[in-house]
Amino acid sequence: MKSARICDDLCEHATSWLEEPVVTALYVSSGRDTRPLTFLHPDHLTQRGVGDVPAPNMFVYVDREPSLAHEEGFVFLDGRTTIVGAQPRTLPLGGLTAFSSRLTYESDRFTTRRYALVFVRATNQQFGVRAARAGWTPDYLISVNDGCAGFGRNDRCESLLTASGAANGLGPGHRYWVTDHVGRAPDAETVLHGGTLTGDRHSALEIRLLGLLSEQWSGPEVIGHLGGAALFEVEPAPCEPPSGGLAAADGSGQLGVHAAQKQAAGRL
Repeated sequence: MKSARICDDLCEHATSWLEEPVVTALYVSSGRDTRPLTFLHPDHLTQRGVGDVPAPNMFVYVDREPSLAHEEGFVFLDGRTTIVGAQPRTLPLGGLTAFSSRLTYESDRFTTRRYALVFVRATNQQFGVRAARAGWTPDYLISVNDGCAGFGRNDRCESLLTASGAANGLGPGHRYWVTDHVGRAPDAETVLHGGTLTGDRHSALEIRLLGLLSEQWSGPEVIGHLGGAALFEVEPAPCEPPSGGLAAADGSGQLGVHAAQKQAAGRL
């Protein structure tokens, strides 16, 4: 995660609460979804065979609708899991409305864990522009059920690697990606059969499937659906990708955070 003022603002409330080094996850079109706290818990990652991957403990939720971070004394119960949120506080964040809260997660399956949650009430694009200007990149991008299939209010797919969306716009920097769809049926087939997706020469990315996290964490079965939330490793690709690698649909190539900083606009 790059050092910048937005990082300072986001992490200030978290560092004194969390018991481990901060690992951040950006959840676009998040709604009120608490499933990342379970399916990205380190014990669950170990059960899925990816226990060597650092588990996020600080989540940045971005959505236009009110989130659980707005609620005073938030409590979530489902019979197996209890999540209790402390009194939220307003967090100044680049002119956007944001709230932060400290969560305690308890489960009959997993160890007790502390989380820091920041909810930003904004569109994905509004937050993405400010993050790109500040040079902030999360460790994880989560774009599960991003509202792009006519079931939400998002007017674009955040999981496309060939157009301007969160997965493309973040570029190199975020190390892991969690999504339930990759935007195109051929791309889904490629990763599900062990292949690597490769971007073009502009801040290109290599996307490799690490494992399926849960079939229970998913949106509608759209084109490119993966059967549930899957965890990918994201790495910078070689400057000249192999023949047949993905290229931007508009011919402009993928625009990562570094290029977005130059333009002070971003592509998220």
